[in-house]
Amino acid sequence: GDYSWAVRFGEADVDDSGMSIDLSATGEIYVSGIYSGTVDFDPGAGTSNLTAAGSYDFCFLKFSECSSTSITHDVATLSPLTDECSLAMPVAPSATNNCGVAITGVPDLTFPITAQGTTAVTWTYDDGNGNTSTQTQNVVITDATPPLADLANLPDINSTCEVTSLTAPTATDNCAGLLNGSHNASLPITSQGTTVVTWTYDDGNGNTSTQTQNVVITDATIPVASLANLSDINAECEVTSLTAPTATDNCAGLLTGSHNASLPITTQGTTTVTWTYNDGNGNTLTQTQNVIITDATIPLADLADLPDINDECEVTPTAPTATDNCSGAITGTPDLAFPVTASGTTMITWTYDDGNGNTLTQTQNVIITPIDNGITQVDALTLSADATGYTYQWVDCDNGNAAVSGATNQSFTPTIAGNYACEINNGTCSVTTACLSSSVGINENDFGSSLIVYPNPTFGNVSIDLGSTYSEAKVFIYNNLGQQVLNKTVNNSSTIDLTIEGAAGIYTIEVQTKEGNSARILVVKQ
Repeated sequence: GDYSWAVRFGEADVDDSGMSIDLSATGEIYVSGIYSGTVDFDPGAGTSNLTAAGSYDFCFLKFSECSSTSITHDVATLSPLTDECSLAMPVAPSATNNCGVAITGVPDLTFPITAQGTTAVTWTYDDGNGNTSTQTQNVVITDATPPLADLANLPDINSTCEVTSLTAPTATDNCAGLLNGSHNASLPITSQGTTVVTWTYDDGNGNTSTQTQNVVITDATIPVASLANLSDINAECEVTSLTAPTATDNCAGLLTGSHNASLPITTQGTTTVTWTYNDGNGNTLTQTQNVIITDATIPLADLADLPDINDECEVTPTAPTATDNCSGAITGTPDLAFPVTASGTTMITWTYDDGNGNTLTQTQNVIITPIDNGITQVDALTLSADATGYTYQWVDCDNGNAAVSGATNQSFTPTIAGNYACEINNGTCSVTTACLSSSVGINENDFGSSLIVYPNPTFGNVSIDLGSTYSEAKVFIYNNLGQQVLNKTVNNSSTIDLTIEGAAGIYTIEVQTKEGNSARILVVKQ
């Protein structure tokens, strides 16, 4: 096989064997032998490894005169190694032992180094004779270069309704290579107009760059009505609600119309309702629909027949009612002015109008039978009202119809001759009889209003109040046959008390005073 000069052999991983030993003229010791595996050899300056090419290789081993005891670093302090991204295996530092043999340092980690920041590398020097030494060296990786966008300007993204996804643009980084941008948008983007999306490229080493891209949403398509023509809505009285029609929009999908009507719709005839479909993006469609209210039903009277109204006085009837399918309760309107005062039968025509062109009429009789205002002269003295069962008040026709005090019976016998009538009252209204004359009472009087005769009629006793004191007064009483039945003189008195003897009937009392006053009085004895 091959042969080589060996520095040493006999290590654990080498299958070797010494074959001979020789001492040179200059005192070097050489050993020859065979080996398999890897040994050190010294063909000249530096150290290399040999790999056995066959089963065994032949080697010569030269024993050194020097014994290695120490190692000295060729560079006392190793300078830091720097880079932005990574550091490949550098040229290893070296050391020399006391025998002058060069030793190459072996690192404690694997290159390349890519970790950002400072990494301490420990180099170990081993002279193979049990002597080692270590030395540290800092590797500083500092990436200060931001990524560079592959496109200087990103193109706008245009859509009608929305953008649901975004294709990430790229940038190239000095260390990381090709980078995909990350965005700040909330997807889907549906807002009409321009949305600015910011893309960020991050190299992972603290360096970022940003780039913007416009997303432009422009919806210019109006909705399409689901029905080309909306059907009329018909009702008699009112429409309280409307069923919204629909339309379809390219972006919003199914839309429900909104109307401009004021509900309920009660106006008779046709009301045009406008429906509006709005897609929310500034595009609208309008559509009209007719609401037709036609009331053809007449009101229905609440009473089939109105009862007659009977009264003795004037009448203001209570209006009857009817019920309408639309208007509800309707109050009748009469064809004449109230109150009804005409005696006899008056026919009222009541009209019920629902306000929608439908009317109903109904008649009602008002029958006024006035209080009987007849008066009868029972005899020459007594008057009587013909009506029975009322309240009465007799009045003096000669004195402006002044009420006669206490004269409240159906019949009346005056105490003073004159003309009298009777007011007859039923509690609501009253009538007055014609005036009749009565010859009873004071027919002639010089005493004035102070002369009072009472009672009249009488059962026999009569008092006369002259109103003043007279020195002498003579009194004469005559029956209806003209016969004198009493002759009496009273002195210095203002009153005269008399008793009428004889049968019931009419008596005439004559009074004469010395002062020249006289009076003639008719008195009824019962």
